[in-house]
Amino acid sequence: MAQDTRCIEWVSSIHPMEPGDILALGTNHRGLNPFQDGDVIEIETEPLGRLHIKIRDDLKRTWARGNSFAASGKRLGGVHAAA
Repeated sequence: MAQDTRCIEWVSSIHPMEPGDILALGTNHRGLNPFQDGDVIEIETEPLGRLHIKIRDDLKRTWARGNSFAASGKRLGGVHAAA
């Protein structure tokens, strides 16, 4: 909890936070790819429920789905492990 408080303090010191803003903490980002047009992100937290965010890029840009972790040749562990 103290780590979350420090993150909120740091973010709010460089960016004004408004009621309803969401600051998602705790993701290790290993295995995540850059978002592209049409992607859907779901964030769920109790007791608030589930938030669905659909990514829209009016320029319809695309790029490879790789990430720096995958490019390093390391294997992911846990639920994201490649077969």
